[in-house]
Amino acid sequence: RWNGCVHTTVLQRHVPESGDPDLRERLIARAQNLNTRFREELFLDVVRWDATKLSDALRRINVPTLVLQSTYMNTGLKRVSLLTGMTTPWMSAVATLVQNSHARVIPNAGHMTMIEAAQAVNDAIKEFAVHIA
Repeated sequence: RWNGCVHTTVLQRHVPESGDPDLRERLIARAQNLNTRFREELFLDVVRWDATKLSDALRRINVPTLVLQSTYMNTGLKRVSLLTGMTTPWMSAVATLVQNSHARVIPNAGHMTMIEAAQAVNDAIKEFAVHIA
C-alpha cells in the first residue's frame, strides 16, 4: 500500500516546480485529501487499463483527434515541461494508432495543463476546430 510520503512524491513529480508554486501546493493538497484506498485503486486501474486496453482503444478512434501534451517523465523519473517541437513515445504512439491525429505541445506548463495554461489549451482547441471545420 502507498503511504502518504510515496503519494506526495508521485504528486510532486506530476506538478513541476517550474509552475505557479501556489497552484502546485493547492493541487497536491487537493489530491492528498482523497481517500487513500481510492487513490491506490485508481492509480492501479489506470496502469492496468493502459497496459491491456489502450492500444486497441486508440486504434478505434475514427474522428479527427487533437493530442495536447505539456510534460514527459525524464530518465530521473521527474516530470519536466516539453519544448515546442519535442515529441514523446506517447505522442508517437497516438500518431501511429490514430489515423487523423494532430499533436501539439503546450510549453511551460505542468501535468495539469488545462489548469496551468488554460488560455494556451483553449487556443489550441480553437485552432484545431477551425482546421477541421
